[in-house]
Amino acid sequence: MEKQHIEKRIVPWKIVIFSLAMTIVLGSLLAVWIIISSFKTSNTVAKVYQEGKEIYSVDLSKVSKAYSYEILGTHGERNLLLVEPGQISIKEASCPDQVCVHTGAIDSGLIPITCLPNKVIVRIEGTPD
Repeated sequence: MEKQHIEKRIVPWKIVIFSLAMTIVLGSLLAVWIIISSFKTSNTVAKVYQEGKEIYSVDLSKVSKAYSYEILGTHGERNLLLVEPGQISIKEASCPDQVCVHTGAIDSGLIPITCLPNKVIVRIEGTPD
């Protein structure tokens, strides 16, 4: 009989701990969403780096019509950028894994597009000069 009484006392603590954990998780998700929103509104300049050197820069807020930009490497590597109003992506790549292509279009400075085999990084870094 004492065992049942002890189990009933533990159950409310489990609910309190679960509720506290859910509050922390939801609060963290809200904070991340706010941070992502702030990146999205302030950065519009996409910069493209090849082997650590900047090779191309474009202000995405001034792009009115989509166009392509080809990046050629010294050993035959190839990446084809798709520049669109407000976003940029790698449409085609000669690398075997295609991670850069599957990353899709970016429109904020939160996540860059990286093609490690071809040594290409596309990053949205700042506001126009």
